[in-house]
Amino acid sequence: MFSAEKDPTQEVTVKSESVPSDSQSSPTIAVIVGAGFIKVAQGNNYRLIRSLINSVLPRGLSPSDELLKVVITDSHYKKTFAVGEQLDGFSGTRSLKQEQLKAEYMGSIILGVVASILQPVGYTTCKIIFSVPTPELQKQLETQLPGMHSVFLNDGDRSTLNVLTVTGIPESLSSAYALAKDSPVSVIDLGFMNSSVSGWDPNNNIPLPFHSLHTGVGDLFESIAAAINTTGQRPTAEAVRLGVEARTFKLNGHGDIEFRDIYDREFDLWVSQVITQVKDVAKASIDRCPYKYIVGGGSLLPGMGEIIKSMGFLAVDNPQRLEAEGALSLGTFLYEQ
Repeated sequence: MFSAEKDPTQEVTVKSESVPSDSQSSPTIAVIVGAGFIKVAQGNNYRLIRSLINSVLPRGLSPSDELLKVVITDSHYKKTFAVGEQLDGFSGTRSLKQEQLKAEYMGSIILGVVASILQPVGYTTCKIIFSVPTPELQKQLETQLPGMHSVFLNDGDRSTLNVLTVTGIPESLSSAYALAKDSPVSVIDLGFMNSSVSGWDPNNNIPLPFHSLHTGVGDLFESIAAAINTTGQRPTAEAVRLGVEARTFKLNGHGDIEFRDIYDREFDLWVSQVITQVKDVAKASIDRCPYKYIVGGGSLLPGMGEIIKSMGFLAVDNPQRLEAEGALSLGTFLYEQ
């Protein structure tokens, strides 16, 4: 993870191939590949795509904005895969909550969703902004994404993407940048696999210290699944997640096994763990900011609204869109600098 003491400005860089003079007119796309969802922003265009992936293109499913069929050739990220909705019931479907799988597919997913946003015919140039969990993955993407890539999207014709520049941003920094208007802002970003604390000072246009929290919403779902396991048949964390998101508190969102009482108990324990970690690593950073937010997918959990208010924090209506559009704004700002 990024060091808790390292100045995150050292991690925010812009890398490029030789950039033609018309690069200013090339579209800029921000792609946030999360364990639960992939968030994409370009201009006023925003998309949310499930982070489910299959290395086989499923038959019988029509591609859409939420389900992409991608074939990439002539590229370091050469792959064939489907990503998005409706893949749950197909053999071989996996979730990007697996850290190694996310690292393996991240570059290919970025190219696929960029092609889906731009819908290029033939050749097109673009600039890409992305958010990363580790500096090692950031360095790899900044080295290998710039340049030419051939993409066949949704059984269509070949398109060539010429990636002119790539900008890597530490996770959660984009949300802080989007929220900081006139005063420094601190954010706690509750992600699926991990969480973080960061901030932005708009008066000096600099990021505040970045801190990693070694817990995510997935840990909560795993603890609930373990607590439900009273018969030796442990449910999956995914089955728990579906029940929580549907607000039915039943496995997979329906059925006979109800776990609301278990959720309330495990949620309180998990939130207590998060608050303890925040106080351990980032209390000084948070205290210096007049505005403090809890963002990320975890901010939408049932019961989190009360926690946010009791801690003196603020919430946002659509934290996932905020993150993607914040990345687009921050990446553009860094590029212009």
